[in-house]
Amino acid sequence: LTTCAVGAGGDFGRGAVCAWSTDDIAPGAHLTDEFVEALDRADAALLLLSAEFFAEARLQQDQWPALLQQHRHNGLRLLPIIYRPCAWETDSVLRDLKPLPLDGHPLSGRDRPRREAALKEIAQALATLPRRVRPASGPAPASAAERPGQPYSRRSYIARQALEERALRHLSRSGQPVVIHGARGFGKSWLLHHLIERVQAEDGAESRATLIDLRDLLHGPGDFYQILAERMVDALDQDPDYMAGWSGWVQHAFAQPGLPLRRLKFLLQTHLLPRSPRRLVLAFDGADVLLGTDQQDGFYGMLRGWAEATSSPGFDKLRILLAVSSAPDQLIRSLKQSHFNLTQPLAVDGLGLDQLAELSRAYDFAPGPAELQRLRDRTQGDPHQARLLLYEAARDGVALAAALAGR
Repeated sequence: LTTCAVGAGGDFGRGAVCAWSTDDIAPGAHLTDEFVEALDRADAALLLLSAEFFAEARLQQDQWPALLQQHRHNGLRLLPIIYRPCAWETDSVLRDLKPLPLDGHPLSGRDRPRREAALKEIAQALATLPRRVRPASGPAPASAAERPGQPYSRRSYIARQALEERALRHLSRSGQPVVIHGARGFGKSWLLHHLIERVQAEDGAESRATLIDLRDLLHGPGDFYQILAERMVDALDQDPDYMAGWSGWVQHAFAQPGLPLRRLKFLLQTHLLPRSPRRLVLAFDGADVLLGTDQQDGFYGMLRGWAEATSSPGFDKLRILLAVSSAPDQLIRSLKQSHFNLTQPLAVDGLGLDQLAELSRAYDFAPGPAELQRLRDRTQGDPHQARLLLYEAARDGVALAAALAGR
């Protein structure tokens, strides 16, 4: 543990502290996003100083710049705690901060009475920790506003509660693929990311899931099915043997006789499902990219066969999740192979007024009912177009009303 974010007082009561550390990040969650989100909420960051603190690459490259940004511009208090001997005084930032323990000696190396006295001193300092004073907020600067088309960010995700709950109900049962259908730019990819996060949060350390963008596989170098197999085994990145074993699992499967589809099933039955304590979720983004290709019927027929194989050993743990922009009934020409005999597609519609209000707040706008309706009319609820309008207004320092008027 090198850093810990804390919040004091407020709902926790006088002298109480709510602590967060990187150990609280759920398996599969994005480390940087989680860290930045925690800093946004924290009153202070405890820095446990040791040689490891200065040698930790992720901390120095990703976390330390974010800590300094919050400290210098947004009022985050940095509390250095001298944990083990290290040359902390040579750091240009830390040497100007008052450390704990107050005598400047590290916690390690003390006998028990002196260590307990130092810990009491630290606890008393935390108990009197003031609430963070944040600068008055104004229009979001261009650097802070989320640009449209950026990778998935939990902080910028706009919930679709009813749709998410329906999808999660399907994912709780075997034999029922989840098919997300919506226009391009309507947020299907982010919804897939969010559903994977929800599944990982539910299953904890036993979670096994991977999100595969078929557009990257089809248009990338190498054999489509070989690359698909390598992406499928990424679902086991929480398995203790993953780092040493994943390439061997793929090689073992592709050494089997028969067509690639049979080898993928062998990989699934022999290596993936037996190593999945609970659900194994295979999510495919851009799943309609195979329309009109040689892989179309075979690939979708394979997924249909896997979904139906609930009586085969281990297949009751398999969950399949697809996102498509084309009409779902175009995926498979044979009705007997269609996924939609097993489940109804879940439609991703445009954002409603409440969701547009939430999105506007992410760019530091607080539109009233009339402005929200104009934003809805202007963009037709298209999430990408709404983000683009809000981002450009925030970047340029333009009032939302003026942006909606086209000035």
